[in-house]
Amino acid sequence: MSQVVSWIEREGDWKPAEGTVHAKLKPGLYGLKEESRGLFGTSAALYELKPTTDRLLQLEGSLTEYIANSVRKFWESRKVYEEMGLIHKRGLLMEGAPGSGKTATCLSVGQEIAKYGGAAFFFSPSNDLGWLPKVLEAARESQADLPLLAIIEDMDRYTDPKKQRYSGDAEKNIHILLSLLDGEKQIGNVVYLATTNFVKRLDFRLTNRPSRFDEVIATRPPSGRVREAYFRRILPAGAAEDGHLIGGSTVDKLVAASKGMYFAHMKELAIAHWVYKHPLDAVAERIRELADNKSTGFSPDTEQD
Repeated sequence: MSQVVSWIEREGDWKPAEGTVHAKLKPGLYGLKEESRGLFGTSAALYELKPTTDRLLQLEGSLTEYIANSVRKFWESRKVYEEMGLIHKRGLLMEGAPGSGKTATCLSVGQEIAKYGGAAFFFSPSNDLGWLPKVLEAARESQADLPLLAIIEDMDRYTDPKKQRYSGDAEKNIHILLSLLDGEKQIGNVVYLATTNFVKRLDFRLTNRPSRFDEVIATRPPSGRVREAYFRRILPAGAAEDGHLIGGSTVDKLVAASKGMYFAHMKELAIAHWVYKHPLDAVAERIRELADNKSTGFSPDTEQD
């Protein structure tokens, strides 16, 4: 991982660490590495994230496309916000069951936003949320007009006292978020994109007022049109052209069998059927059982005719 930019905090004053900071923060998707510097205090280094995500997530009509377009539209509306006398910021909250692709979607959105010229910061539950306002402030100092996207993965882990090491950390994290969303730490030209498995488990102060998380986006299984585009993209051309088969081409059958599935399940469906030649109906049934936590494996007996 190549280090892109690093800052160090000394006596509460957020200053660049000499010799390690580029004059400007480049557009990109960044993760955060926290370090201890002994007598010099603490530091956090931003490094460029280059995740290998499936090509599926940039498909027309996909959730990634919707969120990326929402963020771009927000950035393009800056002048309107200023004319209305409003701080140019927005909060998006993505809800979905475990395995529905929230993390992959966030990483893919971050990559798309970088292409647009913005900087995205990915905060996982392993990061101290206290760094978020400091990183945003330092990035804004680095480049006054740089569009910023703050991705907060599994926000409920930050705000649930049972999931924090110390009982007071959850309340501290809630106050950090509130101060950024509509309090004294508000920063302009920023979109906050958070994910959660269950919105109802979040603190009501974050979800029950406007101007905090303005839009709640539920992850849904992709439509038939998106599923077809996905299978056509990942499978060889022959899979879409073997229309002489009873019931349609392999792609047609996969589209029908994958109704209600998320991308991760669709990928396994395609691999098991196309690569390993397992019967499609048996594979689809096994994957649906796994999604419902009803099964722990795939019995070879189901392969026999």
